[in-house]
Amino acid sequence: GLVVDGREWAYGSHDCPGKSGVYSTRPEENDQYTFYQRVVVGNMRAPREEVLRRIRKIARSEKWTGVNYDMIELNCNHFVSDLCWELMRRRSPAWINGTAETIGLARRRSRVEASALDAALAAYHEAMLADAAGAVACNGVTPEGGACQLNELGAEGTQLERQSARPPGLQAFQDAFSATFRMSWDRNVAELQADAERRPEGEDPDAHRERALQGVADVANRHALATATVV
Repeated sequence: GLVVDGREWAYGSHDCPGKSGVYSTRPEENDQYTFYQRVVVGNMRAPREEVLRRIRKIARSEKWTGVNYDMIELNCNHFVSDLCWELMRRRSPAWINGTAETIGLARRRSRVEASALDAALAAYHEAMLADAAGAVACNGVTPEGGACQLNELGAEGTQLERQSARPPGLQAFQDAFSATFRMSWDRNVAELQADAERRPEGEDPDAHRERALQGVADVANRHALATATVV
């Protein structure tokens, strides 16, 4: 939690939609966790009413409703970091939530990769079937003009049979896509994390990282698709 003016503000989960998960307790006496260490983040001078207004602004936002709580991707340390930024334009030390952030990034990469791979496989499948259909159309008539027997993807096959056929090279395409995506993602995430630490004072490093991650995903997808297509 974050202690502000004699109260410790924290965030937790519940199952009541629309209700904030933000609450306050006496400092270092929150029975929802075991106290570990006190870290002084900074000081601020402002009227108490203004401080409370900013805390309520965070507490009443949709982001911090109790049903949104996730131990890895939206936990009490994320809340403290957002509250620190709201009050002082300063984030809490990164090491405090480092483990969750690392696991969360891995989760995010898996989700983004799965979505990109699904789209790439669908496009590959359609392209291979189109090529196969074209080959059948070209080979469906003998040089003498007589009809020849078509293979299982020919005109006599149903559309369902053609769609369910496994295109050649599908596993190689998938393996190349996934390996390249992960390599590109990991390399660029390491670079953006180092860059986030160099953000000028007053610029939110979390907001910068969030914008940059979208670019990382796009680049990884392009690299993976290009490599898999060559394979």
